[in-house]
Amino acid sequence: MCRAIMAMVRGGKSYINHAYEVWGEGSAVARVLKASVPGLDTTDALNELATASAEVLELVAARSVLGRLTDAMKVPLNTRIFVPLTDPVGYWVDESSAKPVSVGAVAQMTLLPAKIAVILPITKELARLGTPKSEVLIRNMLVRSITTAQDTRLLSAVEGEGDTPNGWGHGVTAVESNGDAHRDVVALWDGYDGAAESAVIVTDPRTAAAMALIRTSGGIALFPDCGPRGGSVMGVPLLTSRGSPAGQLTMVDANAIAYGEGLIRLDKAEHATLEMRDDPTGDSVTPTGTTLVSMFQTNSVAIKVEQETNWTAPRAGAVVIVTGATYV
Repeated sequence: MCRAIMAMVRGGKSYINHAYEVWGEGSAVARVLKASVPGLDTTDALNELATASAEVLELVAARSVLGRLTDAMKVPLNTRIFVPLTDPVGYWVDESSAKPVSVGAVAQMTLLPAKIAVILPITKELARLGTPKSEVLIRNMLVRSITTAQDTRLLSAVEGEGDTPNGWGHGVTAVESNGDAHRDVVALWDGYDGAAESAVIVTDPRTAAAMALIRTSGGIALFPDCGPRGGSVMGVPLLTSRGSPAGQLTMVDANAIAYGEGLIRLDKAEHATLEMRDDPTGDSVTPTGTTLVSMFQTNSVAIKVEQETNWTAPRAGAVVIVTGATYV
C-alpha cells in the first residue's frame, strides 16, 4: 500500500505505467493501482485491495499488544457475540444419576467499529526516492503510529468518549508499587482471578529493562528471561509496548479478551490543506481550523491511514495493574 501511494506521487498521471516499470506488471503494487482505476477494475479489484490492506494489518498485529495476545478471542465487528463472564463448572456423577447443569454466565454484546486515524505529511522528495529504505521508513512510521495509538488507549484507565473504547484500567483500582519488583509481581498474582495458562504481563520497555538488571544478593538475575523486548516473568509471557504508561505493570487474562479489527484504509492527498495540530479545532461543524498548511504550496503529500478496531473490557479480576514502578 505504501508503494502504491509513492508510485502515485512519483508517476503523476501515468503512475500505473510507472509501477509497471519499477516493480513489474505482475507486482502487487501494480495490481492494486490497476484495481483502483475505474474501467480497469475487472474481477480482482476488491481482492487486490483487501490483500494489500491485510498485509499492513499483519504488520500492525505483529507489534500491537492485542495482535500478540495469542489466547485472545478475535471476533468480527458489527456482529453479536457471547462473552463468558464466569467459567462453567463440571461435576462428578454416579452411574444413572441425573447430571447437574453447568452454570456459567455469559453476556451478549456487539463490538461496534471504533476508528484510529493517522495523517502523516511527508515531502514529495521523500516519496519520489523510491528506495527500499524510504519505503521502510514511511511504512514503519505509519505502523508505529497506529500501534502506539491502539496500545496507549488499551493500557490506560481512560473512559471512552463517543465511539472510542475504554482502556483496560477503567474502573480498576491500581496497586501502587513499593519499588520492589518481587513484591510487585506478588501483588499482581494476589489480585488476579483469571486463568494462569492465559495470563500475560504488559509493561513499557524501560521498566522491563530495569527488571532484567535486578540481581539477588548473590548476583543472580531475579528475572533472567525478561528484557526490553519482552520475554517472560516467572514463566508468564511478558509483552512490552511504547504505549504502556511508564512504570506500569498490567497483568491480564488474554482468554477473557475479545477484540475485532477491520481492514486498514490508506489514502493520499497532494492538494489538500491540513490543520497542523494534534488537537485540531476544525470539524464538519466548524470547517475552518487554525494553523493551516497547503500541501501543494509546500511540495508535500499527506498520507492518511484509518483502522477500525474495538475490544471488550476484561471481566472483574481478569486484569490487575501496578503503577509507579521504579526499579533503577
